[in-house]
This record gives sequence, structure tokens and C-alpha cells, in this order.
Amino acid sequence: MKAVIVGAGAHGLVVLDLLRASAEYDEIEFMDDNYKVWDKNVSGAMVRGATQLLKSYDKNKFKTVVAIGHPMFRKRVAESENLIDAPFMKAYHPTAYVAGSADVYDGATVCAHAVINSSAHIGKHVLINNSAVVDHDSRIGDYATVCPGAIIGGRVEVGENSFISMGSIVLSRVKIGKNVVIAAGSLVTRDIPDNCLVMGTPARVKYEIDDNFDWQRLL
Repeated sequence: MKAVIVGAGAHGLVVLDLLRASAEYDEIEFMDDNYKVWDKNVSGAMVRGATQLLKSYDKNKFKTVVAIGHPMFRKRVAESENLIDAPFMKAYHPTAYVAGSADVYDGATVCAHAVINSSAHIGKHVLINNSAVVDHDSRIGDYATVCPGAIIGGRVEVGENSFISMGSIVLSRVKIGKNVVIAAGSLVTRDIPDNCLVMGTPARVKYEIDDNFDWQRLL
């Protein structure tokens, strides 16, 4: 079985190492819509070309994962015409712990030493990064990101596209809206509305997020 990583950037390299560690795939390659990296060797894996090539692949012979750190870009690519009906994988590092009762959707990536506890729900194309913890009965919405070392308490709800930055802590039973960014090291003690940046201990809303938000400082 072949693995196709969509996105040959920094997060693509993380996923490449993860898939090599899992040893589940006979061949691994990249696809990227940036023509400047086509036909290049990236850390031992070839970039075969644009994602439109996936349409020509036998769906029974490969699985793919969208390796893009920006949650909204990840959504845009995963739902693009080129990836319609693509066979998405669940990518787990062998050191990650995923409880048997957890519900993990296709396209999700669970990195090294991450923990997903009992009855947690991990939506499609979610990224659970290194050493992050999602405790029991929590629900992580589609395309959300839980960064390295972040801790999500029990029965937490995280909305679609939200970004939980490094080392932040979300206390049990808190509800976080859609398109929210939790700044690194924050302690979230109460519910957070949609479309905002929060930071601090305890975390407080700093401002609303719009199309001009600078994602480069997070990624």
C-alpha cells in the first residue's frame, strides 16, 4: 500500500517521519500544488506533482493524509475537487496511545507520545501533535489542531478549525467555539466564543479573528 502526503512543507516532513515509524506503507510520496517542488526529493521521498494526479490513482492501492499546519488551509485542500472521494488514512505514530473506545475519523493525525483517552471524539483531518493529551469524552471538531504539549481536560468541546497552541491547558467541561486560537501557555477556565484569539492565565479574549489574522507567528 502506498501513502501519499499532501503538502511537502514542514508539517509534511513530520508526517513523513511518523509514517516511516509506523511501517504500515510500502511506499511514501508527496504531492504539492506548488510547482517549484515538483520532481524533487524531500527527505528521501519524491514530490510527484499537483494533487490533481490523485484522480488517476487506483483508490484501492493508496491512502492519503493532508499535512498542512494551517487548519483552514487544511480544510480547503481536503475538501477540494482534487481530493473528492480520496481514501484518507488515520495516521498514528507507534508511540501514541489511542483508547479503543475513542472515535477517530479519517484524515486525523496523532503524533508521537500523544494520548487520546476513553470515549474521546477526534473529527476528520484533526491534528493531535506530539505529547498532546485529549482526555475522556472530549470532542475535537473537524480540522482542529492540538499543538505539542497541550492538555485538553475531560468532556471538553473544541470547535471546527480551532487551534490549541503549545503547552496550553483547557480545563474539563469547557466549550471552545469555531475558528478560535488559544495562545501558547494559556489556561482556559471558561467557555470561549467563536472567531477569537484568547491568551493568558486565566485566558481572556484579546480580539476577534478575521481574514487578516497573522498565522505565521503560530506556524
